[in-house]
Amino acid sequence: MSHPLPAGDVLNEAFQFGLRRWGTLLRYVWLPVVLSAALVFLYFQTVFNTGAVEAAGDSGLSDISAVLQVPVFIAVLLGIAVFAACLFLYAGFAASIYRLVALGEERTGFVNLRTDGPAVRAFWAILIMNLLGLAIMTVAFFLSLALTGQSLGAVSTALQEFLALAEAGAASGEAVPPAAMEALAEPLSVIFLSVVLALLPLIYVNVRLTPFAAGSAAEDRILLFGAFQLTAGRFWPVFLVALLTFLFLLALSLITGIAAEIFELLGQALANFGGAAAAAGFIAFAVAFGISIAYQAFATAVQLSVHAIIYRRLKTGE
Repeated sequence: MSHPLPAGDVLNEAFQFGLRRWGTLLRYVWLPVVLSAALVFLYFQTVFNTGAVEAAGDSGLSDISAVLQVPVFIAVLLGIAVFAACLFLYAGFAASIYRLVALGEERTGFVNLRTDGPAVRAFWAILIMNLLGLAIMTVAFFLSLALTGQSLGAVSTALQEFLALAEAGAASGEAVPPAAMEALAEPLSVIFLSVVLALLPLIYVNVRLTPFAAGSAAEDRILLFGAFQLTAGRFWPVFLVALLTFLFLLALSLITGIAAEIFELLGQALANFGGAAAAAGFIAFAVAFGISIAYQAFATAVQLSVHAIIYRRLKTGE
C-alpha cells in the first residue's frame, strides 16, 4: 500500500520548485533543445527539396514524393530516427529534473547532456506512455467506425476535403461553405466520437501511470507495474493534483500571454517612430520574449516536478 498523497502539499512544493528552480531547468535543457533543433533542421535539409516545397505552397501539394529528395520509405525511417533521438534528449533532461526532485540529486555545470541509465529508463517510460495513448486512440477510432458504419477511406477522404476547404477559406478570408460542412459532417463525426470514447481510458491510464517516468528515472528498473501499485487506492488524489495543476497553468498562460501581447504591440508601435523610441520598442520585444520563456520554464518545471513529487510521496511518504 502506498503512502497518503496530500494534494495541497504536492501543489505547493511543485509551485515553489517552479519559482525557485526554473533557472536550473534552463541550465539542464538548453543543450538538448539546441541539439534537437539541429537534428530537425538537418532532417528537413536532407529530406525535402526547398524549392519544390515553396512551389507547392503556391500551387498546392497532391503528391508528397514531389517535394522529397529521398524515397518516401527513407524519409519515414529518418523521421522516426530523428523523433527517437529528440525524445531521448528530452528524456535525459527530464530524468535530471525527476532525480533532483525525487532524490535530491543535483547536477552541476552549465553543460548537461544526460545519456546514462536514468535517461534510458525515462526514454522507455515516456515512449511506452505515448504508445499506450496511441493504442487507446486507435482502438477508439476503429470502434467509432463500427458504431457509425463509416469506412476508413470515407473518413480519410472527408478529412482531406475539410482541410483543403479550410486552407482555401483561410487564404480567401471566407468561411467554409455550410453545404460543404453538412456533406462532411457525418464522416468527420467519427473523429469526434473517437475522442469521446478515448477520453476516460486516457485519463485513467495517465493518472495511474503518473509516477511511471519519474520512478523509472529514480529507480534501477522500468516502473510500469510499480506505478500501478503506487497509485492503487490513490486515483482521486492524483487526479485532483493533475486537474488543479492544469487549471493553474492554463490561467497563468492566459495572463502571461496577454502581458506578452501587450509588450509586443507596444514594441511595434514604438518601432515606427525610430531613434530612441525604436530602442525602447526593442526592449519591449525583449520583455515579451522574456515573459514567454519564463512562463515555459516555470510551467515545465511544475509539470515535471509534480510527477516526481507524487512518485516520492507515494513511495516514501516524504
